[in-house]
Amino acid sequence: MKRPVILLLLVAALVAAVPASAAVLSSAGDIYEVHAGTYGALFPAGTALAAELPVLALEVRSPDGERHRMLVPGTDDFSVERSAYLAFEEASGTVFVVWESRTNLIHSNLKLVGYGESEWTEVIDVSEQQFSWQSEPRLATTRDSYLAPGGDREVQRTVVHVLWLEERASGHFVTYAPLVLLDGTYLGGHTIFTMDDLLAVEPGEALTGTPPVAPTLFPTGDGHSVVAGFALPRTGRFTTVRLSVLAGDLAAIADGVGDWIADQGPLMETQGLEALASGMGGHMIDIGVRMDAKLLEHVAGGMGGHMIDIGVTYRPRDIEKLALAMRDHMIDIGFSLEDRGLRGGTGAGTSRVFELVSIDSVARPAALATLPPVSHVGELTLVSERPLPPLPAGVEDHTFLSTRGDAAIVAWDIEGQVRYVVSTPEGWSAQRWIQLDDSMSRSQAYDVLAARVRNRTN
Repeated sequence: MKRPVILLLLVAALVAAVPASAAVLSSAGDIYEVHAGTYGALFPAGTALAAELPVLALEVRSPDGERHRMLVPGTDDFSVERSAYLAFEEASGTVFVVWESRTNLIHSNLKLVGYGESEWTEVIDVSEQQFSWQSEPRLATTRDSYLAPGGDREVQRTVVHVLWLEERASGHFVTYAPLVLLDGTYLGGHTIFTMDDLLAVEPGEALTGTPPVAPTLFPTGDGHSVVAGFALPRTGRFTTVRLSVLAGDLAAIADGVGDWIADQGPLMETQGLEALASGMGGHMIDIGVRMDAKLLEHVAGGMGGHMIDIGVTYRPRDIEKLALAMRDHMIDIGFSLEDRGLRGGTGAGTSRVFELVSIDSVARPAALATLPPVSHVGELTLVSERPLPPLPAGVEDHTFLSTRGDAAIVAWDIEGQVRYVVSTPEGWSAQRWIQLDDSMSRSQAYDVLAARVRNRTN
């Protein structure tokens, strides 16, 4: 029976040092907090599991002070859970938990689960690397709704954005995964990216060892995007990006345009590009029933002009290639729209459009089997790059970003103080500090810094 011995070593080395994560407050006034420890320590009266088994517990504290503790699904095995992180989604009333699950001293993976309306969602395996070290997970959510093709169902979509640090044999990577939930059901087939790939970075003065700044992730408040900050190992620079999700209604229009054009080879051959462009515009107006009519008419006109401009390079037998080009152009237009709450963007840096999920490769869950597929499309925009902040060795850092992602504060604890540096256009400010005492706790100091940078710009 060697496994219990290994388990005890893992628990001794890892669990004892894991504090509870930051709490989150729900719209109903409940406070959620996650704790890591052994089943016996977290549930003294429990008998469902062995007392020495490492688990996670979600504790809910109601406004009247009553506390209720629940076992987090997916933690009732021999893996050791740590680095749990919480985020609360207002619209669905769901608290999401992501954590690192260590199967032994060198391998780990990430898991995610949600809790809302007194029920747990399914447990999702976030990371796919079997032989790597996953750590420092962070998450944030975006949410919208769209009209499914056919027009008879409104779909509520949540995208859970997860960012973490991954150590492979080839080095350290900042890794990102967007997980799509439709009407609360996980769609499956999420794509995993490294920031190296999304940013197409050229190797610079690469970092050795663990990056000194942990990845961080914050919602922007517009419902469609999050901002992320991290030390990019291959360049040795502190980088911030904006990760946006194309509004579902715009993605449905882009898909509809592509599908319609792909079937119009005979029209293109017999009546030409102008007839094809006119027909496409009418089709866009038919399927874009939730968009402002004048805005959609303007977009359709621009799409028609673009088709005529580029269509001369396509023959009728190339209609599917033209369809794909026009779909991609509609996606670009969608991401450029800033008015009417459809899409917003900041930063003038490098951008990259990517698919969150490959709709052709997903084995659809039974609850979504009759739902017509829609593309789920994201865009990464590089917001800023600067030298790494001057942190002392061995400190635990806390990074706060502005809603635009172009300003940052990096803070750490030392000698009864919270010390911090503020981003500048050239790099970072001189070191500053907040003195901790009876009137200023550590958590209050971090709240002050988070509020300070929220609407700041560089």
